Amino acid sequence: MNRPLTLSLACCLALGCPALEVAAQTTTKPYAYTMKITPSRPKGSLAETMSKDKTKPSTIVYTPCTDESELKQDVVAFKLDYDAGKATTNKDKTQDRSAIRDVYLFFYNPNALGALADDPNWADNPFNPPCRQDPNDPNSAVVPCDPKVWAVVRSTPASMMSGGIALVPFAEISDIDPATHLYLSANENVGSGKISEQLLRSYIRFDDALKGVWSLTGIIASSPTTAAGTSTTPVNFTDPSTWAAWDTATFMVGTPWIAFGQPEGTKTCK
Repeated sequence: MNRPLTLSLACCLALGCPALEVAAQTTTKPYAYTMKITPSRPKGSLAETMSKDKTKPSTIVYTPCTDESELKQDVVAFKLDYDAGKATTNKDKTQDRSAIRDVYLFFYNPNALGALADDPNWADNPFNPPCRQDPNDPNSAVVPCDPKVWAVVRSTPASMMSGGIALVPFAEISDIDPATHLYLSANENVGSGKISEQLLRSYIRFDDALKGVWSLTGIIASSPTTAAGTSTTPVNFTDPSTWAAWDTATFMVGTPWIAFGQPEGTKTCK
């Protein structure tokens, strides 16, 4: 009674059975990109002191901007844990770096006026655009008068800086060049996979920074250069569906907000 089934199975084993072939196929899992940003209060900082005061904010890293001494202590530290891709070795001993993506880091302050501050036709503009990198040099580079965004960039155009890490200001997110303003490009990533580091090796001072609830956002995505010639969608900073992984951490500088018309000297961290 089981003979026809036995013969059918024997034929499948001998000639190849379509159902068995499908089952034997393997699927490649998408790479597990990750991004995690953790702000902290450096030891000896005013942020650490404030954390012990029960009347001050406790659910967010907060620095009060009240230090007028020469030794500035309004500092915040940021730990980065991310995985932007790992290089693998093919059977022919060549290296496969196709999984590696680019890393972007941006500080953002929504209290800034952004592009509005660069409008010379705005009657109530507290600034006098165009603003210059050196206010005393009319030939120096034009910069945003009140930037909302600061890109953490490992290298910038030669006209601005040669190598190293810089904080590059932008009036708005739309002003960022995804091909240039990278924290770690896929090309510079050695392909080790998981990376853990302290941003700028220690902590960042916020002297003269605009007060408010700031954020630091990290994005893993493909720059136009990395995406070229592949099926990967280039990064769009207004479309999270183009981000492989991301995280945002908030922290407070001085006060949760500033008011329009507030005296300019009271809007920034001392």
